[in-house]
Amino acid sequence: MLRTITSILLAILVISTPLFAKNNITIYGKIIEKENGKALPFATIIIHSKEKKILSGTTSSLDGSFSLENTGEVDCELKISFIGFRDTTLTLSKESSANSINLGTIALSGDMIALNSAVITSRVPLIEQKLDKIVMNVAEAIITHGSDALEILKKAPGVSIDPSGKILLNGSPVEVWMDGRPSNMTGADLESLLSGTDGSTIDKIEIIAHPSSKYDAAGSGGIINIRTKRNFAHGVNGSFRAGYTAAPYEKYYHQSDATLVINNRGVKNSTSFTYSPRFSNGFNRFTTMTDMGDGSITHSNSMMLKTFNGHTIKLSNDYFASKKSIFGF
Repeated sequence: MLRTITSILLAILVISTPLFAKNNITIYGKIIEKENGKALPFATIIIHSKEKKILSGTTSSLDGSFSLENTGEVDCELKISFIGFRDTTLTLSKESSANSINLGTIALSGDMIALNSAVITSRVPLIEQKLDKIVMNVAEAIITHGSDALEILKKAPGVSIDPSGKILLNGSPVEVWMDGRPSNMTGADLESLLSGTDGSTIDKIEIIAHPSSKYDAAGSGGIINIRTKRNFAHGVNGSFRAGYTAAPYEKYYHQSDATLVINNRGVKNSTSFTYSPRFSNGFNRFTTMTDMGDGSITHSNSMMLKTFNGHTIKLSNDYFASKKSIFGF
């Protein structure tokens, strides 16, 4: 009797295993630059549902290859993005007998910006792979000028933002730090801070997927440390920048921003003051298709207007106690 029951349970387990593994799909491929065919490392690959819910994420390796699992919905979309290249979105649909999808080689087209002239004195890699983190040299990327910190962060390797505004690293929640200190902000407050921070004030973005104990970030999915520019010249100096853009679409949508930076550095102290006003209005457009089931299909279009009007003020001071010790706020 016991042997019979054991045989039945094993039979049920064998039959049920494919059912439980039905939605476990391995997706892999390779990302290259369309212009020269070179591998594109550190590109962000995100799988999300049709409702834009993020299901999984990863970054491409040094040879451009990637592999990740989708344990969520069968029909979904895969989005590939990298700073300086146009976003590419692929629609995925799993066949009933397949447990993997090979996307082959995916070529990303460059997002070109016309310049009157350029003089290159030295070149720092946009993405650097350190021992414990990935460093994105924002100050060296022309394409980031005129953008806010939130827009730049969306292009960072492995970083994505879900519809609720939560910042994710490879699909997991992450802590955001500013200049080596926790921002202690989440949700709408953090989104407002990043939207009001001018991209021209950012020097580097450090992505730490597995922070060590010195960061005191146990339980988090990683740390994104945004480092702003520091002027090391002694005395008082500063800069001012302003910008304005307008886009016509049924009516004109405007965006204006400015940044004032004043630095004062002495032998033992360094003080910095930044003021950034920013205004923008725009919209998100949604298209919905509904199948009524009787052969008729309805279409509807809707627009969600967006307006941002914010002022960001930042004051910081560092005291250099010694060559290795700095106290500041």
